[in-house]
Amino acid sequence: MPLGFASYEISVSGLRANERSLFTVGHNITNAEVRGYSRQMSMHTTSFYAFAGRNAGLMQVGLGAGTQETRQIRNIFLDIVYRQENTHLGLWDVRNGTYQEVQAIVSDPIFQGLKDTMYNFWDSWHELSKDPASLSMRGVMLQRAEAMVDHMNHLGKQFDELQRNLNNEILVKVNQVNRITAEIAAINRAIARNEVVLGDHANDLRDKRNLLLDSLTRIADFDIEEKRDGMVQVTLGGYPLVYNDR
Repeated sequence: MPLGFASYEISVSGLRANERSLFTVGHNITNAEVRGYSRQMSMHTTSFYAFAGRNAGLMQVGLGAGTQETRQIRNIFLDIVYRQENTHLGLWDVRNGTYQEVQAIVSDPIFQGLKDTMYNFWDSWHELSKDPASLSMRGVMLQRAEAMVDHMNHLGKQFDELQRNLNNEILVKVNQVNRITAEIAAINRAIARNEVVLGDHANDLRDKRNLLLDSLTRIADFDIEEKRDGMVQVTLGGYPLVYNDR
């Protein structure tokens, strides 16, 4: 029996394939709470065939199963939609935060804000018009005019401070983008090495890169394109920030 031990090899191949699946299940369970992790699945395939018999009596004999790949369960279309909406969310978060700061500056917490100051100023003009020769009304008019000027100057200083804070925040975001794009370029290099050179699937590295891309799209409207070698290209306004591993 030339293939007498083939049945043992078939059994061993099945055990190995299912052992690989158990490894994948364990990997999924232990990373279930990890932010950005995508579920993985071991894809089984038939192993190679052998031939039994001689001459016209040749017969194909299957030699079991194997693991074709460990596939990442992730929808690219949903990634695109999520990142587009994430960009919109980031935009409106910034606008909402800025509007709240502006509202805090011009609000009237103790009824002595911009509205009341201007109302008192114009009301003093109205009262003065009734008796232009009145020294007391002129004094009230002068005091309220000075109060309005002081209030305007105070608002101007606060708006200048807000502008400086926004400029500093932009610098922080620029540094954040530079750091994230540098990490993405390094991960691109590692993914290409694992998938193109070694022929493996860098699923965990892809999860890490996807998480970085998600955080990047929260900052600005970036264009993301994945190449055949697994690397992604990131551009902003047509200017490439990540090209291959650079």
